[in-house]
Amino acid sequence: MQNSSKEPKEESSETSFEFAFLTDIHIKPEMNAPKGFQMAINKVNELNPDFV
Repeated sequence: MQNSSKEPKEESSETSFEFAFLTDIHIKPEMNAPKGFQMAINKVNELNPDFV
């Protein structure tokens, strides 16, 4: 039987971790990137990964 839930499988905290990977960060003021980047940082902080 397949699990139809969208929630991830629970694993032992000793064997799993969560991380945030941000790549190709180009902060161009003319594209309002500082505000967008701050929104990304706020989201990462909300998610509270083990490392970034």
